[in-house]
Amino acid sequence: MKILSTLLTVRFRKLLNKNDKTAVVLLLLFYFAIAFGVFHQFEELGSWFYLLFVDVLVYHFKRQDDRLLKIHKNYKKIIFIEYLIYSFPFLLILLIKQHFLALGILMIAFWILPYLPKIQMKTIKLPFERFDPFWHIIFRKYHLFFIYIALLILSGIAIHLSNQNLLVVLFGSVVIICCLPGFERENILEIKISHYSSFEFLNKKMKTTFVNSLYLQFPFLLLLTINDFYWLNLFLFLLFMSIPLLNILLKYSNFQHPIKQQLLFIFGIFGFGIIYLMIPYLYKSSIRQINTIKNA
Repeated sequence: MKILSTLLTVRFRKLLNKNDKTAVVLLLLFYFAIAFGVFHQFEELGSWFYLLFVDVLVYHFKRQDDRLLKIHKNYKKIIFIEYLIYSFPFLLILLIKQHFLALGILMIAFWILPYLPKIQMKTIKLPFERFDPFWHIIFRKYHLFFIYIALLILSGIAIHLSNQNLLVVLFGSVVIICCLPGFERENILEIKISHYSSFEFLNKKMKTTFVNSLYLQFPFLLLLTINDFYWLNLFLFLLFMSIPLLNILLKYSNFQHPIKQQLLFIFGIFGFGIIYLMIPYLYKSSIRQINTIKNA
């Protein structure tokens, strides 16, 4: 368990603080919760189950510690054991379900991986509007593109299982991803030297957020529509599309108080839409705050 927690910490080091034991324990519990859920849905998942091992492949070709590991004469065996421990909960499922052939193939694949030549991973070009650079920064820093692909794959599984609720939850997860750039803040000088007026600056930010959010959310709208169209789906789409825009207004109306923005955002999600009544005020307050920064 200690080795597995260490491997998970290394694997997701950009998302975790170095000494945050609580976060590591929660990540470990989440990891086993996934394995527990998959175990009970194993027959329904079918071949989709093996997509869980793609993460090992991605991790192997993205790791940067090869030169350090090669100092040890048995480094290939160490990597093999590392991948076995990292995938242990899911390999255990195959063992319990008596899928010995698949288990053997996966173990052979893990043994071969260290012998394969390193593939240079090309930088993925993101289709985002460039007025707000935080969309590119956040996606590259936290590898959110791979998380997004995983959510798309899970949505395919949700359709296969005819689980509409799971699809809505995955849609909501994408909305949270769309909100993440809105929690980052520019340097005040960047706003001061902008040749746009406060009104134009805010509108450009909102337009960029809308377009970029649409890129990410539209595939899920199609999946909701293909699965079983309800007018409620369209309402959910419009509601979810508005959340990243609302977060932009919260950001600039509370530019000097990021904690206040976060608290209002949480209140907005769990406050049954009450905060939507404040949109006119937040819009005017955002313009006022930008004006104050530009003219200070």
